[in-house]
Amino acid sequence: MNELLKDIPLDNISIFKKDLFLLINIVNNIDIAYGNAKIEFIHDLVHFKRFIEEWNQKYPDLIINYFDNGIQFKIRILINEPDLKSLFINSAGNIEGLRAINNTNIEFKNNEYLDKLTEIMKTEMNLLCIDEENNENTLTFKHNDKNNKIELIFEKTDMLNPESPEFKICAYYALKQHKPEIDLQEHGTNFSFDTAYETQKGEGFGYERRRPLFNNFNK
Repeated sequence: MNELLKDIPLDNISIFKKDLFLLINIVNNIDIAYGNAKIEFIHDLVHFKRFIEEWNQKYPDLIINYFDNGIQFKIRILINEPDLKSLFINSAGNIEGLRAINNTNIEFKNNEYLDKLTEIMKTEMNLLCIDEENNENTLTFKHNDKNNKIELIFEKTDMLNPESPEFKICAYYALKQHKPEIDLQEHGTNFSFDTAYETQKGEGFGYERRRPLFNNFNK
């Protein structure tokens, strides 16, 4: 088990994984409808707003905001930490394979590393992680002045990989304090597309059975 998630029950991580996959799937399909000016977008946006409201109630330390830029429909993932240094000390510093911050190698066990962090981290923090197969992954965080929280800059493919640093950071903050009685999966049948977790196996439910979870991610 990754050091960051070692104290979190596996059942909770499994539930969060399904919720996160559901979120990414919904956003992906709404983005497609938005980009193609489909009439279903209006219907789906109404239900998405309700979904996000309940998400932010269930996971108050991992807030989701949504927006559009005239071309795409997107989300922001906001972590409830006051600054980048706190984020590193409380969570990101425990990610396995961490090698550098903002292109600066740091000996994390050195007593002087906190002073170095203060110098390196301003409004953005980039963490270089290397896995057991020597693959590199860069985690990027920015301080969001408007919300006074930390924004995680992410790729959808990383969010859908439970072994990625992005997923682990999200799981950590989502499950620090959460309301397990809120069932986000109940929203699955409200949309005009298939949203089921089982969709990736071709067994999903919904109004349509036409868009497996990963099919449209690169469109």
